[in-house]
Amino acid sequence: MSDSSLYTYNIIIARLREFADKHALIRKFTHGQISQADLEKEDEFPFMHVVPNQFSIDAGQLTYSLEIVFADLPRDKELKIEYQRHSISDCVLLFADLVNEIENGQIFDESVIITKPIQFTPFIEEFSNVLSGVQGSIDITVDYEWNACDIPYNNQTVSVYSQVIDFEEHPVYNSIRYLCDGEQVAVCYSPGGQPNLIDLVALFNSNPGTDPSCPDPTYCYCWSNYGTYYDNGDGRIRCEMPILIANQLCPSGELTLDVIRD
Repeated sequence: MSDSSLYTYNIIIARLREFADKHALIRKFTHGQISQADLEKEDEFPFMHVVPNQFSIDAGQLTYSLEIVFADLPRDKELKIEYQRHSISDCVLLFADLVNEIENGQIFDESVIITKPIQFTPFIEEFSNVLSGVQGSIDITVDYEWNACDIPYNNQTVSVYSQVIDFEEHPVYNSIRYLCDGEQVAVCYSPGGQPNLIDLVALFNSNPGTDPSCPDPTYCYCWSNYGTYYDNGDGRIRCEMPILIANQLCPSGELTLDVIRD
């Protein structure tokens, strides 16, 4: 398992809203269908609006395609054409500010990239309030990994494997060390041992309760706390471990079993 620096859609929108809130010239931020935005308050222009367009997943990356609108409302009917020209000019600069902030890592970290060139189009007297401004699509690409361990489903498991067990090197085995990137994060043992894979799997699936020779229940006969064990058919033992437990043991890294004689 490994951690991903994935930006969720909620985080993307929250960061864009933060950009708009901090910008001295942007009076309002809205999100969703443009027809649903509240465009009636003339004192809240210019504004920034984001429409989700299309998302795509590829190996190692997730791309959010967003339609970005910067719009203003002419204040004077007699000088409407002049106001429209100024509105478009100002909105071009606002769009450029957004691109610059993303490109320079001010809104997201350096792992996030935007596809270039970015094209945006001016509009005049659009929407219900005859707005003027610019709109264009920005593709924001973030890191993404095919990681089933991150799925928080109940009753879902992840397969965790041991090394190939060599009974010629060690006649019996009785313990498991649970390793995250090679470092022990848990251990479980019994006083005895088993000389073959079938009996060893049965031991690891057992939970005999209190054993006078193994007084500490935290570490003795505790394998079932971590999952169900199987003969994987290739000399290894496979543990089907609940995802929530796997994430607790090894939230970012590779989780493995080390079957030993303790």
